[in-house]
Amino acid sequence: MYYPFVRKALFQLDPERAHEFTFQQLRRITGTPLEALVRQKVPTKPVTCMGLTFKNPLGLAAGLDKDGECIDALGADGVWFP
Repeated sequence: MYYPFVRKALFQLDPERAHEFTFQQLRRITGTPLEALVRQKVPTKPVTCMGLTFKNPLGLAAGLDKDGECIDALGADGVWFP
């Protein structure tokens, strides 16, 4: 619904500015009723690699949350490997 608009807008920004803006918004909505509206249920599709089992085959890059500000929000979306 909102994804195509948000994606297009973010891709117009400098990558670092898009990163800062996205994390600012994550911090702003975490713990509010708005969080439930934007959160999507990510189905699990477990993958085992080198003896480790991950909930999903896709994960976010280690440097995405450089300062550990949004660990809970990213983990709740099912794409974080805690």
